[in-house]
Amino acid sequence: IGISKEGMDFIPEKKVLSNVMKIRSRSPILEVNNRYDTEKIILYRKILYLDRRKLNELSLYLTPGINEILRLNVDSFIQKMDDPEVPLFIPDENKGYAIINGERIYYINLIMQLSSENETAYRRYRILLNRKGIKAIENLS
Repeated sequence: IGISKEGMDFIPEKKVLSNVMKIRSRSPILEVNNRYDTEKIILYRKILYLDRRKLNELSLYLTPGINEILRLNVDSFIQKMDDPEVPLFIPDENKGYAIINGERIYYINLIMQLSSENETAYRRYRILLNRKGIKAIENLS
């Protein structure tokens, strides 16, 4: 009833479309940091073609669309992360400073381009994680 193809590559920033970089919306602090340690960019592609006529022939019910479930295995990222707790020094009137435990968080920015015959849409998500796992997923679209 159709074709599905997918692939993944690490790509340099210069190969990222300018409108995708605009959607990515890097902070000035990250831009400065990237002079020393650049972000790793993964391009994941999936092409899905469904033959509407064949789909209609196979089903007694109308199929208005499909749901795609994207699973991203972050185990290899997590293994290379630092300890999730980091000591932070804050001013203290009595001792001069106090130590509190902060939480180290890493971010994965996910920008999806969804295209059909008639239109193209973009969605942006930010995945917050540390060595203990995924903390949150923010929809920034």
